Amino acid sequence: RLVAGVIYNRLKRGMRLDIDATVQYPLGEWRELTGTDLKSSSPYNTRRFSGLPPGPICNPGRASLVAAAHPLDTPYLFYVARPDGSGRHQFAKTLDEFNAIIASQ
Repeated sequence: RLVAGVIYNRLKRGMRLDIDATVQYPLGEWRELTGTDLKSSSPYNTRRFSGLPPGPICNPGRASLVAAAHPLDTPYLFYVARPDGSGRHQFAKTLDEFNAIIASQ
């Protein structure tokens, strides 16, 4: 629900979602993204195009659907996966905070 809240915040502000997983989806594999990947003209590339992609990038489970329907009210605009493989994320209110998180990884 926290990630859903961040996504809603970005949409409300007219920001691009900038979600790496949406860029990965049309590639058909999970790998480190390249500059060419980030410039892809795929409509799923939320690094280039604003708004939601044209369809889901996976088959969401119940928890994901509930989170999307009931996002948390949060001040965060950014999130990034922790590098420890835990599947957890770190959150930031500003681009400067986000960049500091990235630099510390």
